[in-house]
Amino acid sequence: MRADFPFSPPTGWVPSDHSDEWSPPPRDTPNAWILARSNSHAEIAQALLAGPNEGEGHPTGRTKIAAGEIVTFLAYFDLGTTDILVSPDGTWSSADTLPIAPSATMFCEEGDGETLAYSLDELAQNFANNTILSEPEMVTVELFHWSEDVPFVLAISQDGTLGFRQIVDEPEAAEEVEADASREPETADA
Repeated sequence: MRADFPFSPPTGWVPSDHSDEWSPPPRDTPNAWILARSNSHAEIAQALLAGPNEGEGHPTGRTKIAAGEIVTFLAYFDLGTTDILVSPDGTWSSADTLPIAPSATMFCEEGDGETLAYSLDELAQNFANNTILSEPEMVTVELFHWSEDVPFVLAISQDGTLGFRQIVDEPEAAEEVEADASREPETADA
């Protein structure tokens, strides 16, 4: 498992090129971003990758990719919500009985991505600075995590369909693959 995955499996995936402050909603798998596939026996086997605004009916940003090309994706992890009590001075305390997911690396007020923060301290301070508080106020916070880039190659499977296959990109995993490849094949004594 990748070091930057807080748990497995991810909630969804987004092509890295589509990720910014207004990322499209993650899809279940990298293959869910493929809109159309050519026949794998075509002169150039290729797929059409959905654009960032595809879910809103805008076909802009679609990308043709050929078999063998690498596309990086970000894995998204929805870690749920928690309630915090924000004081007028910007400090906070947990108002939830469940512990806050330690793997959460991004936070925002529920339903408001414009309040994105990289810690609960930052979110609470911003909330207190932008809201007139005379007493502590309960805030529901969305918790989530995005991975680093994860490379996938568009590959032709044995049944001839085009789809993404993750490339081994963890140093430890790559070393294991190299070690396996360098082993002598086992032979049976006669």
